[in-house]
Order: sequence, then C-alpha cells, then structure tokens
Amino acid sequence: MQQIVDKAVSPRRFVVYLLGGFSAFALILVSLGIYGVIAYSVNQKARDIGIRMALGASAEWLQGRIIFETLGLAVIGMGIGAAGCWLVATGLSSLLFGVTPGDPVTFAWVLVILTFVAATAVIFPRAAHPASIQRPRSA
Repeated sequence: MQQIVDKAVSPRRFVVYLLGGFSAFALILVSLGIYGVIAYSVNQKARDIGIRMALGASAEWLQGRIIFETLGLAVIGMGIGAAGCWLVATGLSSLLFGVTPGDPVTFAWVLVILTFVAATAVIFPRAAHPASIQRPRSA
C-alpha cells in the first residue's frame, strides 16, 4: 500500500522538492544582493564619514547612525518583500504540506536571516572595498 501512495504522490513531491531548491537558491541570491548593495552603500559614505569625524563626530555616533539608517531601509524592504511573499504563498497554497501559506515561523526565520545579512553588511563593509582589489601596474 505504501508503494501505491508513494507512486501517486511522487510527481507532487518532486515539484515541492524543486520549489524548495529554488527557494534556497533564491535566499542565497537575496543574501548576496543585500550584502553587496549595503556594503557598497556604506563604502560610498566613507568620505562623508571622514568629514564628519574631522568636524568632531564620534566614531560610535557615526556607526550607530549608519546602522540605524541602513537597517531601517532593510526592514522597510523586507516588509514589502514579506507582503509580496505572502501573496505568492497564498497562490501556491495547494503545493504546501503541513504549513499554512502565512506560516509565521517560516516568515520569521527568513526575516531573521535577512536581518543578520544586512547587519553583517553594515558592520563589515570593507570586505568589498576597492582598495582590496589589486590594480594592474602601468608600464
């Protein structure tokens, strides 16, 4: 009997595994995109940060301000993205097993992961700094 059930469910199971793989890949791409955009944005503010420090701003104040601004934008973007995901999930509800389309645990975990990526990009923006790229030597 188990073989009959497995045979009947296998096409749907394949689609679910395929969508799960695409979802994991999408999460990786989103994480890389968020990190790249935020790190680039923070690196672009390097001159502004230097001027503010020369005028007497403390490093802690500047870091707090940059973190607050960047994470604020990230939270707004994640809120819009979560609303879009919820709409798509309701359309795909026939493919979900054991999870509701608006599963709060799943949404919370994704938001936690993306917030961690955004915070990492703000705190460690020098990973993609242009000075770390080796320039060709002129003849």
